[in-house]
Amino acid sequence: MSTLVELLKERNSLLLAEREVAEASKTPEEKAAEEEAHAAAMTEAMALREQRLQE
Repeated sequence: MSTLVELLKERNSLLLAEREVAEASKTPEEKAAEEEAHAAAMTEAMALREQRLQE
């Protein structure tokens, strides 16, 4: 059982490292586009939430 836990921890560490490398290799334009898309999604989510609260 501890071997499984150790393997899962190692896998998670590798996935995190992979994500960090991918994030670090993004261009400023890619980062800006992601931030813009996130902001648009949050704005839409807040509008939907407000609409539901008013129903």
